[in-house]
Amino acid sequence: MRSHIYRQSKKINGKSRSYRCNNQSRRTNIACDNREVNRDYVEAFVIEQIERSVFNKRMVNIILERFKKYIIEKNKEISKTLKNLENQIQGITVKLNNLSDVLADGLERKQRQMILEKMEKLEDEKIALKEYVLREKANIELDVPTKEELLCCLKRAQEMFRERTLEEMQQLIDLYVEKIIVHEDEIEVILNLVPLFYRHSFTRQVSKISRKDLKEKNR
Repeated sequence: MRSHIYRQSKKINGKSRSYRCNNQSRRTNIACDNREVNRDYVEAFVIEQIERSVFNKRMVNIILERFKKYIIEKNKEISKTLKNLENQIQGITVKLNNLSDVLADGLERKQRQMILEKMEKLEDEKIALKEYVLREKANIELDVPTKEELLCCLKRAQEMFRERTLEEMQQLIDLYVEKIIVHEDEIEVILNLVPLFYRHSFTRQVSKISRKDLKEKNR
């Protein structure tokens, strides 16, 4: 099944608005013979999905629960990585101590220089590993929206929806629609249910509708 990400297009006379593939408007080796889709039909479907998902107060708790699960899994992975890094650092420390003992016994100049160079490389590795540890620990701190913030976004979106001006509807689409993918036989709308700063793959919601059903809905 061929599918392409579409963008809005508009005829000069303004009578017909549609979504068409970017590949049709620029030189490309990727063939695209998918039919254009009426923009009003698509946006009506998009607004319907926003109303069902974004305006659903239950989604606030669902999103927060997704964040909670994500943090638990992420922290497990980071803890495992940190343990591995600490073991590597400990191993390097042991090697450095052993090499220090060898130096203390007295060596020829050439051997001593070789030992010192090896110790310098180990020290560099140890510093790099410690910096890695700091970066991993920083990753534990994840920005998570509060329930109040999500409810505030919900309230604002509802206010925009009540206005129902073309500008407000377009803003809603811009805020919550990540992309629209048009396949040969269906339309796929990918929403993101949280403000841009907090977005992750698990905050997305995918809705699909066949071309046939989309057309039927708008008769």
